[in-house]
Amino acid sequence: MNASEKIVNAWLHSKGYFTIANIMLFQRQEIDILAVKPDGNELKREHYEVHVSITPIGSVRARGPVKTSHAPFEQRIKEVYEHSFIGTDGKKREEVIKRFRSNDYEMVHVRSRRIKVKQDISLERIKEEFGKYNVKVVWFEDILKELTAYIKTQGRTCSEETLSFVQLCNEFANRP
Repeated sequence: MNASEKIVNAWLHSKGYFTIANIMLFQRQEIDILAVKPDGNELKREHYEVHVSITPIGSVRARGPVKTSHAPFEQRIKEVYEHSFIGTDGKKREEVIKRFRSNDYEMVHVRSRRIKVKQDISLERIKEEFGKYNVKVVWFEDILKELTAYIKTQGRTCSEETLSFVQLCNEFANRP
């Protein structure tokens, strides 16, 4: 699990979710995080795909060479959706349904606001376009803010490794 996935996983735990992460499928496909949370008599089910980079190399795109970022915006969003949530021949979606024992779940795409936005493509437009595929977009920066606030309510130290790491970064990053 990479650092951004660990942070999202810790954030989900702080919100009362049970998670399973990095489910490896064939052909190097991977489900980043599946999360469940009791909600009254129901069970909330969410499939998270995390796409965060310190050095984004292009605007929204699926895997592949940077040249694919020159495809029309709508096509790039569709490719990311298909790659992230459907997978090759629908195998990723099939595995999610199998694990949840239901096809009633929310898809969540975690992404940083630090993407190269071209011309008229705003962050709101990215959310709208993903919304056409019933995918909710959550900004990584918002997750960090929520997690930082949560850490402050936990007292002096955090025992969970990722929370402790975020706490240390927050504590020492702004000191001389």
